[in-house]
Amino acid sequence: MLTEEELIKTIAEKTKTPAKDVLEKINEKEIELSGMVSRMGAAYIVGKELGVSLSKPVNRDLKINSIVPNMQKVNFLGKIVNISHVKEFETNDGKGKVLNIILGDETGTIRISLWNEKTEVSERLNSGDILEVIGGYTRRDYRGSTEVRLSNYGNLRIVKDIEINVKESSLKDNNNGGYKDMLLDAVAEDEFVCLKAYLVRIFERKIVRNICPVCKSSLTNTTCEKHGTVNPEKLLVLSGIIDDGYGNINAVFFRDHAEYVLNKSAEDVEKEMETKGEKHFFDSLDILGNYLRIKGVVRMNKVTNSLELICHNVKQIDTLSEINSILNKLKSKQDASAKITA
Repeated sequence: MLTEEELIKTIAEKTKTPAKDVLEKINEKEIELSGMVSRMGAAYIVGKELGVSLSKPVNRDLKINSIVPNMQKVNFLGKIVNISHVKEFETNDGKGKVLNIILGDETGTIRISLWNEKTEVSERLNSGDILEVIGGYTRRDYRGSTEVRLSNYGNLRIVKDIEINVKESSLKDNNNGGYKDMLLDAVAEDEFVCLKAYLVRIFERKIVRNICPVCKSSLTNTTCEKHGTVNPEKLLVLSGIIDDGYGNINAVFFRDHAEYVLNKSAEDVEKEMETKGEKHFFDSLDILGNYLRIKGVVRMNKVTNSLELICHNVKQIDTLSEINSILNKLKSKQDASAKITA
């Protein structure tokens, strides 16, 4: 990255403006945008206003499967697999907005979240467009997956001169696409799986967390490091062990999936724990033994150094209906075999 002196020299040379005049413009811009940009940011803005391109060439070689949490200056290409609707939410500072886009390439898929004014780009984007992400950074989202966000000077650009074939197994839709039917003795890290298993244990730990409604970071009371005092959003996180008879694995359920398994809202859980205590709450749960159909992704838990299943979708299975379905399938096969024999 260029130093402040190098930036001033570059702007001065390319615009034939005295360096002291460029410095004065930067000082004025810094005062004008006080508290919103750094001094270096003010210098880049001045350069742009004077018609000087100070951005570096974008590296198109970074593949999605190589993008991990806590990266800076992330530049890559991806094909739009899915675009969400712009979601609005309330904060102490007013209304906020967020837009989620799933980008894919031949190595996998990743989510990029656009916040507030950056959501305006949604009107120009369509599924299938190739996007160049410039100036992104990454973090780990509440599901344990990598999420890309744009820095203050980050940008998206539609690219017309190339085509990207998205990895088939990375495509996830509502019809089981990309989720492979699998037994627990065969699952591996980073696989998207669909399985049927019994809930055999619940870990008795804090399951209601306060998070920032804007950046989804954990809060200290009601204070976010980035956004100050906020009206906390409740995040319900339930974890336990599931077993399908062939193996078992830790499973983590977030938000509405946790509410579905518990049959309680986050607010109800918090209220019950406050009034009756955590021990009473867990002792009174009647969900062990529930037979569940779960879609999710298998991740490596860096703390326990073991695989865990992050739930993306969960439905309870009626055991009697499942047995009858299996028996009907067996009967159909027997009838078919009898006809062939006859």
